[in-house]
Amino acid sequence: MLPSDIVYPSMNQATTFVSPRKIVFGVGSRGNLREEIRSLGGFRPLIVTYPKTTTVTSIAEVLRSLESDGMEIHVYEKAEPEPRIEVAEDLAQYARAGKFDSIVGIGGGSAMDLAKIASMSVTNPDQVRDYLGVDLLHRRGAPLICMPTTSGTGSEVTLFSVLTVGGKKMDVVSPHILPDVALVDPVLTVTMPPELTAGTGMDALSQAVETVTSLAATPLTDALALKAIQLVGNSLRAAYAKGDSLKARSEMALAATLSGLAFGSGKLTLGHSLAQTFGPLRKIPHGVSCGIALPYVMEFYLPTIPEKLSMIAEAMRIETRGISAREAGIEAIRFVKELAEDIGIPSTLRDVGFDRDQLPLLAETCVKEWPRPNSPRDLTKQSVLEVIEKMWEGRILS
Repeated sequence: MLPSDIVYPSMNQATTFVSPRKIVFGVGSRGNLREEIRSLGGFRPLIVTYPKTTTVTSIAEVLRSLESDGMEIHVYEKAEPEPRIEVAEDLAQYARAGKFDSIVGIGGGSAMDLAKIASMSVTNPDQVRDYLGVDLLHRRGAPLICMPTTSGTGSEVTLFSVLTVGGKKMDVVSPHILPDVALVDPVLTVTMPPELTAGTGMDALSQAVETVTSLAATPLTDALALKAIQLVGNSLRAAYAKGDSLKARSEMALAATLSGLAFGSGKLTLGHSLAQTFGPLRKIPHGVSCGIALPYVMEFYLPTIPEKLSMIAEAMRIETRGISAREAGIEAIRFVKELAEDIGIPSTLRDVGFDRDQLPLLAETCVKEWPRPNSPRDLTKQSVLEVIEKMWEGRILS
């Protein structure tokens, strides 16, 4: 089944596709950083990254090349996973005081999300918490370049910055924080340990699968998402088992970027709502939370959009000739479940410490705080609770 065979509800109205002005992809592309900063008029860049990231040889070499070119470089090394609003506010003050003319985010999704905060804060004077929500920024920030060192979030190409506020995930969502340039060099991902490779890889897969299932999907977002699914299916196991494989790392890096481009316009569905509900409560890495939820969410959507699950199966190179769309969708669910198991993703909510009596509150919170009007099935407390109960029991395809 092809995207041309699908009826897209979104095609009955105007749709928007957003992306950076430039994407530079491939081995060695990190060496373009100096040129890209210059092209944006930068001479005094702020580098936003994690503590000790600059000791990684490939990154340290890039920064030394900037200094040798006479740039006045400043490095903010307080980025953290699942960044707290307090860190974002501290960074905002630092960025404003420094009068930087460009911002570079180097790291995983959290570092790049914080770089977006630094960029917007240069030109938007209020507290960061005042911009949590959709389209609340008044103006474009300082020129922004993002260089991912993981292959998962696709933050290098999205208009989202995800922050943790009082233990809950909240977003700044605005085209004003869309990076100007994404520099995606797979070499920067080679040092990821297996567990990080697994989590970020499942995040990329979840983003792509959820975009395909979304009512906001278009033929363009499906083309990107389906290619991302194919790449993850080809290479996540290899990247997990043999991290120095540049082929596997390159395919996963491309998958992450494509999934970011896809969901930035096609939108996410129940999988991320669940992951952003239960993950922060147990400090579970975001990608791991997505990996736990994904096969159960695919099963939830199977009765409504079997043809979309069949497309996902074909992208995974599952043989679908002679079987129904529903049967193909079931094979896609099995594929994802087995992939998650092979790379060490927990299978159930019990595995990550939840008790059964917590499930109703999880369902209520999920529906209240992460509604998805683009979901192809209504998300009610009861329907979401049924999914969560299956996730707790490990009951799938039965």
